[in-house]
Amino acid sequence: PNDLDMTFGPEVKFVKAPTAEQGANLPPSMGLQFFGIVEIDDQTEQLTVRLMDRDDAELYTVTLDPKRA
Repeated sequence: PNDLDMTFGPEVKFVKAPTAEQGANLPPSMGLQFFGIVEIDDQTEQLTVRLMDRDDAELYTVTLDPKRA
């Protein structure tokens, strides 16, 4: 991936990317196809985001608590 743009103070929590030897623009068959699932718990109102790969393996998950104004 490109260098991280620090304009808004981002924090890298998870990275899965091709190696320099693999190069870029790889086909999904190389295992680098991803999708996300977002769920909101109707009781706690927590938001959970899961990053999955093409084989349905969960790569990363984060749960965010609601903030009230």
